[in-house]
Amino acid sequence: MINTNEGFYNACKTLENGNIIGNHSYSHPAFTRISYNRAVSEIERTEELIEKVYEKVGMKRLRKFFRFPYGSVKGSAESYLEDKGFEIQHWDTDTLDWRYYSRNKLSLERILRNCARADNNDIVLIHERGMTAKKLIPFFVEEYNLKIPDDAQEYKIDPTVNLRLQMCLIEKEK
Repeated sequence: MINTNEGFYNACKTLENGNIIGNHSYSHPAFTRISYNRAVSEIERTEELIEKVYEKVGMKRLRKFFRFPYGSVKGSAESYLEDKGFEIQHWDTDTLDWRYYSRNKLSLERILRNCARADNNDIVLIHERGMTAKKLIPFFVEEYNLKIPDDAQEYKIDPTVNLRLQMCLIEKEK
């Protein structure tokens, strides 16, 4: 979470490594279950922190991204985000990796079965759970044509950073 010292440090390192920081809300609620005012508060509180990260790193923020927790989209919040210039990032395929992680064991086979239904240019959701993202990302980089957003300079994994990758765009081998 960006609202802790460690989270703020990790967000700065992530940005310095050429990645993009997006808004995913302050406390990760299901937006279909909260009021409009709370939704705006969730977005704005996180925005303040993200702006501080960009300021600390000395980078200009070119684009603003938002992804709804749980894929739980609320129309009024979506309109608010669009009015504020956010690009809303939905995902197409959930790896369900959070179901298959326990005690540093990850069932890559189960996760890949979930990914098999992904189509070209799908956004595939990967969660940060212990070593999950750190094990999955190198696999996807090697096995798939991993696509990075245009304004990310290059893809890097920094082992000192608690990786918070939420999604990546893959293209299946033909």
